[in-house]
Amino acid sequence: MYKGNPMEKHLALNLKEPLKVEHLDKWISIWYNTVDENFKGEIANKAKKQALLIKNLLLYKIEASNKRNSIQ
Repeated sequence: MYKGNPMEKHLALNLKEPLKVEHLDKWISIWYNTVDENFKGEIANKAKKQALLIKNLLLYKIEASNKRNSIQ
C-alpha cells in the first residue's frame, strides 16, 4: 500500500511542469480501462468513482495552488 502524500507530490510536480486537464483525463482513462479489464461489480464501480473524485480534487488544488503562486 502506498504511504506517501500523492496530492503533495502532484502539487510539487505542477510547479516544475504544469499539470493539465488532459493529463488527468488520460490517467482516468487508463484507470477505468484497467479496472474494467480486471474487475466487475460494485467494488469496481466504487474504485472508478473514487478515482474521479481524486481527479477533481487534484484539479481543484492545482488551480488553487496556481492562483497562490502567481504574481497579482
